[in-house]
Amino acid sequence: MALLAAVAVLLASTLLFLYLKSSSNETSTYAESRDLIGRIKQLNAQWETEILKARIAISHNYDPLVTPLSEMTRLWQRFESMESN
Repeated sequence: MALLAAVAVLLASTLLFLYLKSSSNETSTYAESRDLIGRIKQLNAQWETEILKARIAISHNYDPLVTPLSEMTRLWQRFESMESN
């Protein structure tokens, strides 16, 4: 009976420890990281569209090819700085 009580206390303390670790500040970091990745994916799709337009000569303006890439680079650097914190 004492062994069962010790196991129950051990399991309860483990659950409490995991709960306290999960409700930390990382939730906001996760949400911001998820949003950054979503924005990078959106810019990548936009960039691919502009590349296809340039390839089939719909657009002779190459500025739209540079804008998404520079924005993706900036967002990626921001993401990496979040990762190191």
